[in-house]
Amino acid sequence: MTRSFYITGGWGYGNRGDNAIFEGMRQSFKEHFPSARLTITSYSTVEMKEQHDISAIKSVHRLLGKRSPLGLFRWLGVILWRISGLRLLLVPSLRRHRALMKDASAVVMGGGGYFNDAWPDMLRSRYVEIDLARSVGTPIVIYGQTVGPFSQQTIQKSLKRYLGYVSRIAYRDAQSLKVLEAAGVPATRRVLSADEANLLAVRPAVMARRPGRLLIGVMAQKFRPHLGPSGPSDPGSIPDEQTYIQRIAEALLSLADAHPEIDYVFIPSTRWDEPVVAEVARRVSDALAERVTMVNDPDAHHFISLCQNVDLMISTNMHPVILAATASVPSIAISYHYKLDDYMAAVGQGDAIVRIDDFNSESLGKDLRRVFDARLQGAEVLRARCKVIRVMAGKNISTVVELLEKDRHDF
Repeated sequence: MTRSFYITGGWGYGNRGDNAIFEGMRQSFKEHFPSARLTITSYSTVEMKEQHDISAIKSVHRLLGKRSPLGLFRWLGVILWRISGLRLLLVPSLRRHRALMKDASAVVMGGGGYFNDAWPDMLRSRYVEIDLARSVGTPIVIYGQTVGPFSQQTIQKSLKRYLGYVSRIAYRDAQSLKVLEAAGVPATRRVLSADEANLLAVRPAVMARRPGRLLIGVMAQKFRPHLGPSGPSDPGSIPDEQTYIQRIAEALLSLADAHPEIDYVFIPSTRWDEPVVAEVARRVSDALAERVTMVNDPDAHHFISLCQNVDLMISTNMHPVILAATASVPSIAISYHYKLDDYMAAVGQGDAIVRIDDFNSESLGKDLRRVFDARLQGAEVLRARCKVIRVMAGKNISTVVELLEKDRHDF
């Protein structure tokens, strides 16, 4: 019997970390269901072709989103369909999604950090996907998510309802478990897993090194307040983005002064953060010239390879840290979110975290030198910890396998 799967997630938005998640998902489906047909949805079908060389269809979020000229008209059809149950009230593009779900063995929502109410437009579209799958009786699996943060009102009014329709949900941190418990998701439907990007094998280097040099990867996102499990953390010492950029640049220069053998490669993880990464690179390059490389708009393969083939990673974003860890490369996190804090602790790097909005050049430079000097010991810790993390990441596809092996599905 040839299986088919309907796969949706947080890709197509210009986030290369989510593209790395997709690569991990695609790999695990090939291993467990080699002959399966995969229907991939994406916010940007062009991005999927450019990044992964595959064809995708426009996601439900793309069809219903605020930027879609017909979004409000499509939403009207959704509302009338929800009230009446008449599928003909759905526009043809949404009926197509429903038909593809009906033919699928399971609807799988990829992991990441998009399942929250910080982006209500996206969350409402995820609810529509759940409604469509439920209407045709196809089980729904949500892969390793950072679930939340959610307002208490959202948990009570909508999250509890919609997660009640999900067959299995994999979560990737302790705070997510608290949200799921508050939403009433029973233990039989939830499983602790890890990000699918942890499953990716180390890829060959795509960037040539200068002979005898060590390479440090850098990713810096836009300045923002640090987000803790309960919401924004108390204000830090950094007042604005220019101060933030300058402090990072000065810390990188201090590391370069202490270690003349290192070069820097600046690796943008998201398209919207590229100007900030480029500005930090420019300030460092003014002093170090040929020791600095700025990578512009890498595709998924190049991004993954670059993150895996450095000697140390310095990142504000989660996936450069995850990808470095797959190659036993230590990181220092300039963290904006508790999910990154939790991951760093899980892989034995809990002492290599600074808050994105609360550091100075001297303290960050000191931390960089400490982590750099201890990188070989850090690599040994990562090798041991990441074996456990990979097993946890494998639980995502295992939830699908186990679900399909049962004669009956528990909705």
